[in-house]
Amino acid sequence: MKKFEYSQSEFDESFRTPYFALFTNMNKNKGQYSDIWEPITRKYANDDTVIFSEIACQFQDEFCSKYNIKLFPYLTMIQRGYPKGIEPRNSTDFDKMIQDEIKSEKILCRIFPDEIVSYPAVIYGREGKTQSEICDELTQVLDNVQDPYKYGYVQINKESLRLQVNKNKEIPYTGKRSKSQVRDFIFEYSKRQLSDYSINASKSSTRRVAYIIYHPDNLSSIYDLGKAADEAVGEAFVPLMDVNEFNLFFNFSGNSLANVDVPALLLFSKQMKKYSIRTRFMDDVTNFSKFLEDFVLGDYDREMFEELDPLPEKMDFNPKYRLAVSLLCVGIVISFIIAIVKGLFSKSEQTKLE
Repeated sequence: MKKFEYSQSEFDESFRTPYFALFTNMNKNKGQYSDIWEPITRKYANDDTVIFSEIACQFQDEFCSKYNIKLFPYLTMIQRGYPKGIEPRNSTDFDKMIQDEIKSEKILCRIFPDEIVSYPAVIYGREGKTQSEICDELTQVLDNVQDPYKYGYVQINKESLRLQVNKNKEIPYTGKRSKSQVRDFIFEYSKRQLSDYSINASKSSTRRVAYIIYHPDNLSSIYDLGKAADEAVGEAFVPLMDVNEFNLFFNFSGNSLANVDVPALLLFSKQMKKYSIRTRFMDDVTNFSKFLEDFVLGDYDREMFEELDPLPEKMDFNPKYRLAVSLLCVGIVISFIIAIVKGLFSKSEQTKLE
């Protein structure tokens, strides 16, 4: 079991973990649950698949406000990726909650709210694997990563675990779209294998050339596009979208990938609850890697902190759509005028005959 306690200065490190996590905000009344808490911490002391964490008191208001969690009880369990306030009657009930969560499909999930920490890597296991095998594989992966708890991403290969954008996630065409809808679309995940999509630099606009990277403030790795398609290097994992998906949902910056045959880097950044998106096109691997290095080290942060633009209406996605609607409207008006003229003409002819 891993246990972390944070002060303000330590929290600046933006702790994230890809493990299954149980969050507890014990605060000053932690003795209230000592008879439940202590047996559980002893039981899972050597279990790296379960993490208990105590957040510093100064963050409790933000956490409770974000997730509408009451100050009592002080135990908050992350169930299927979402915080849930619980008040177990005894350590047996508490243990059952943990075991039920471990056995569920989404046992690997984030612990901290996005307002106070950058996103973690939320990882699913490959289909056909038991949860125990997934945990074993994840542990083996983390064993090869230096200080894995400092970063939100871990080294992943196609035979174990991966993060992926879910293409089936939809954002409505009409009405207002919240930041959470955009965020949820980007960070959906599934059980597809990494080999399903190429992550090499593509020289064809028909290939997947929209590289989507979320920017945690302390991510210091460089993603090398020259690596093999089945490898995510170091702490930088790159989910992908194809050209049509990118143009449909993320054409905020006025750029289009329709006629682009080089990789595109879609950059996300966040400060004070504000999100921003920028697009950069790279013509070779060296420039791409150098730009990414500068970006993750913070050299481009100043220009990134702007409010996220709303998704455009459906008509804004396609000029042909706007033209078709305009022609349709004109056609309806002309048809209506013709009908009126014909009616008047017929009435006039009938009057003459009489």
